[in-house]
Amino acid sequence: SHGYAICGRIDADGQHPPAELRRLVAEVRAGRCDVAVGSRYLTGEDHEPHRYRIEGPRRLGTALVRRAMGTLLRRPFHDPMSGMWAVAANATELLTQPYTSTAPEVEALMRVNRAGLRLEELPVHMRPREHGESKLQGRKAVGIVLTVAGTLFHVLLKRPCCNVRP
Repeated sequence: SHGYAICGRIDADGQHPPAELRRLVAEVRAGRCDVAVGSRYLTGEDHEPHRYRIEGPRRLGTALVRRAMGTLLRRPFHDPMSGMWAVAANATELLTQPYTSTAPEVEALMRVNRAGLRLEELPVHMRPREHGESKLQGRKAVGIVLTVAGTLFHVLLKRPCCNVRP
């Protein structure tokens, strides 16, 4: 409603250093993408492998969601549950519509993909959570994995199975 050219978003759990958001905004501002998502798992310059470790059930849940989203997006996507985003004006309205699932980050990625917007994932540093709980725990984790799996199944049913002509 204010006509901003770019919007940035970070979760309120204290994990996201605001300085990292500047890099995402710069990617969008430079026109290299419509949506930039910060990844705690992606490696790159000044972003060494395994800098952010998760253990146990969260690790399994994250791996399942990552695999499902990679299939849905038809490319690897390392951090589909990231709460650090920068978006161009053409994506803002799409992403401000109410979410219907228990996994809004995943639903947002699907919206971006469905709209044909340019999506990039960039490595970022994240701190340990200062407050709140991860969604990938207990019943919430199962719900999110089922949401992603159900959505993937639904999308695959709509997709043609082959390029055979009658």
